[in-house]
Amino acid sequence: MSSGAVYDTKFDSPVDDKTPTILDINHNNSVHYYALSKINSETKHRLNSELNIIDLRIFNFFSKYIELNSGFFLSELINAINNNMKFVTNDVDFVRDYINPYDFFSLIKNCVQTNNINDTFDVYSKEPISKSRILEEMSNRFDLEVEIIDKDAFSSPTGFKKNYYSISRKTAKISYEPKYSSLETILSEAEVLLKRNL
Repeated sequence: MSSGAVYDTKFDSPVDDKTPTILDINHNNSVHYYALSKINSETKHRLNSELNIIDLRIFNFFSKYIELNSGFFLSELINAINNNMKFVTNDVDFVRDYINPYDFFSLIKNCVQTNNINDTFDVYSKEPISKSRILEEMSNRFDLEVEIIDKDAFSSPTGFKKNYYSISRKTAKISYEPKYSSLETILSEAEVLLKRNL
């Protein structure tokens, strides 16, 4: 399993099949360390072209088994709802693509059933979603109170990514077609998480 970290981009636009994945290895900083580990891994796999190896680049994943103290955006959102607290966030919008566990399992099955392949695939849902839409939907469905503060600072160990998802549909090559959108995934998995914590 790999991730979207291999792409050398600030994610002002979603990635596609032409987005470069090579970082300038002689001029990297700590933000690039994780990406470099993924690039090294994928490079080794491609060099063993005679072997059946598939790298799945996972940009975002959400399930009812998420660790709620992990500090991710959605886990903090669930915690706010569980604790009947106001959710405070900055005014910076972003777009993410949350993969449904069932779609991900379906993709893995397709990979296992495919022979004579050594390739990479970006993982995607039926439709990505913006932070503002997530907040709107969660507020409407779960009575979440949201406070937007005017602050563009964004803390992330790998840097802020405005559009962290891919529009590559190369997985059609192995007959993958997601059934669930990011919104459907967030709502269905959040409902299970919230029932569990009632």
